[in-house]
Amino acid sequence: MKKIITIFKRDLKVARRDFVLMYVIVAPILIALLLSGMAPDVAESSILIAVDNSLSESEIDILSEIAQVQVYDSYEGVVKRVSDTDDIYGIVRNNNRYEVVLEGNEAGDMQSMMRLIISYLEGDRSSWMSYHVSNVEVSLPPIVSIGSSGLIIMSIILGGMVMGLNIVEDKEFNTLSALNTSPLIKLEYILGKSILGIILPIIHTPIILMVLGIGGVSVGKTMAVIASSALFVVFVGLFIGTLGSNQLSAIASAKGMMFVFAGSVLGAIVLKSSMHFVLYWSPLYWIYQGIYKVIVDTASWNYIVISSSIVLAISVILFYVLMRYQKKHQSM
Repeated sequence: MKKIITIFKRDLKVARRDFVLMYVIVAPILIALLLSGMAPDVAESSILIAVDNSLSESEIDILSEIAQVQVYDSYEGVVKRVSDTDDIYGIVRNNNRYEVVLEGNEAGDMQSMMRLIISYLEGDRSSWMSYHVSNVEVSLPPIVSIGSSGLIIMSIILGGMVMGLNIVEDKEFNTLSALNTSPLIKLEYILGKSILGIILPIIHTPIILMVLGIGGVSVGKTMAVIASSALFVVFVGLFIGTLGSNQLSAIASAKGMMFVFAGSVLGAIVLKSSMHFVLYWSPLYWIYQGIYKVIVDTASWNYIVISSSIVLAISVILFYVLMRYQKKHQSM
């Protein structure tokens, strides 16, 4: 155990002085921060209406049923707010008639929209859309639910990449040759190298969810999905370490692998569900589905157990094939 921890500590030192490895470690968090600035919240996706005190409280309550209402003390306050850069519409009462305040550059057919709103305000509910929200996995904006799931997948792949780059560095500086003549066995070396790659998604996941403002996510289900990806992370690291003779070739191998496996995640997003069977071969497909369903709160424990078992089974097969290749070519 002491040897495994020693290898892990060495990898941490390498990561601190290696720009590529440091970038890989912080990249998912930086992208999450960027994504959080692009993600709309509920208020931003609703109709915004500015009113003044010429409207009664009952009228404001009626408007609040269909829009986000902001109340100002005067007509001038409404005009100033409507003049801001975002799309917000003003309604005031003038000579016992409703007056609509528009800037003139609002998106869409605002005249028709405001006629509907005024009709609703006057008591005509027949012209307004009535609707019922069903559970169709839209409790979060797609950019948040899909984006956060994709970033966690990215963290898993990058965890394997960090492991692979550290192995390649050992090759370049002949550290691996020295280790082969030491009492350190191969399993201890692999375990030591895999620690950093495995803990990266565990660290990244809560940070990504916090940055994107996603709360109420089941910790147990999330960690179960992340834990099921551990063997796949080790496979990615050993794959890159096996094929890469230097940092550049290792990065090229990582890009090729990401293209193949990340394609299954893209397919899970864009393909209709009846076509998902073509993606069942990829462990990342099952990991993505598990993470996404946990985030949108539609994953049962039964689904988590089944999908995690499939991830482990496929990872074992990939790991076995890679071990056979290494043994045949004596690449590590």
